[in-house]
Amino acid sequence: MISSPDMIYIFLNGEFNQPVDLPPYPGQSTLVVAVDGGAVHCLKLGWPIHVLIGDLDSLPKNTLSKAKKANKDMETILFGTDKDQTDFELALDYVTSKFPSHGRIEVLGSLGGRWDMTLSNLILPFSDRHLAPLRQASLPKGHALASPLVTFRDGYWVITLLSGPGWTVINPMPIDRRVSLIPISPTVTKVRLSGDFKYPLDDDELVFGLTRGISNELGPHGGSVFIGTGLLIVTVSPLLMPGPIFKKAPEAAITWKTPSGRAKSPKKAPSAPAAKPSAASASKPAAAPSCKPASAPKKTVSAPAKPKR
Repeated sequence: MISSPDMIYIFLNGEFNQPVDLPPYPGQSTLVVAVDGGAVHCLKLGWPIHVLIGDLDSLPKNTLSKAKKANKDMETILFGTDKDQTDFELALDYVTSKFPSHGRIEVLGSLGGRWDMTLSNLILPFSDRHLAPLRQASLPKGHALASPLVTFRDGYWVITLLSGPGWTVINPMPIDRRVSLIPISPTVTKVRLSGDFKYPLDDDELVFGLTRGISNELGPHGGSVFIGTGLLIVTVSPLLMPGPIFKKAPEAAITWKTPSGRAKSPKKAPSAPAAKPSAASASKPAAAPSCKPASAPKKTVSAPAKPKR
């Protein structure tokens, strides 16, 4: 077991979209933590698993046996299914207590699918229980500014959590990217952008709930984000995001259920041809609408219709 890892990868059981720059194999000073079904992602990548943690309710038995066979020294930490924490919280507790001077933390398989889990994953490192140890571990010696607390990776997306005073460097890439700054605390002060950003910020303030920091653009030379105080989420994605193409379904393909349970296709009612106006009617002005109230219709009593058999 690595005593003081420079890098920690935490694989969760969510949707896994492999980051384009994920290394083919972790380095020697890297710790790989599989959270429950996240072990499936590690096995598909051919990565080692140093720690397997969770209640294992989403991990198939054959996968567990494969993980144990491929990782002879794997540490397994089991919990019951009836618990008050998610498996990711248990993993974060383990990492911050076991490795108080750890390096960067990157979380994979944590976004998309269940939005309740996605949102709880993103705000968990900002909790009072985890913020202090994460900040302490991410404070390099001799530096007054802290590095990112946790980074979430998902395909083309990079989501970084910052706690001021803090900074993050967005490395150069040969593409233009979209960068959004989302404050989580009531205010984030002294926000400063440097580098190839289209819209500059210079010791400005971002307010929780407002959208001033959304959809900035970053050129290929990269840049840096500085904050003074507060909690900030920084998202980075390609400016031209590849995605699915949605085509409108033909009207005949749209169906609905009738009360009897039969499916019917919508049909447009044929419209009656418009009557051609005669020369006489065309020369006369249209009659003004009558202002007299319409007479009340006579009440008629009809026998109830017999039900059809």
